[in-house]
Amino acid sequence: MKNKNIKNILIVAVVLVGAFVIYTFFIQKDEAAPLLSVGGKTAEQAKEIQELLTLQRELKSIALDVDIFESAVFKSLKDYTVVLPLRPQGRSNPFAPF
Repeated sequence: MKNKNIKNILIVAVVLVGAFVIYTFFIQKDEAAPLLSVGGKTAEQAKEIQELLTLQRELKSIALDVDIFESAVFKSLKDYTVVLPLRPQGRSNPFAPF
């Protein structure tokens, strides 16, 4: 009887250790990334922020030439807007019973 109890305890311990190893290596998120952090951000987040700031600087340097709006070609454009007539709308709740 004592051998059976020890055998059961060892089986449970091996299963628990195996579950812990599987969880640590395959399921758990990578916890080492924050150790490589810069200002509270991971290295990947810091790179994305740097790319965003570079893009922002590039966009700030764009200058639009508004002289085109004063040209004769722009002023000769015609507006072909079509005004749609108002039509009666359906029920306020189309899923309500009749």
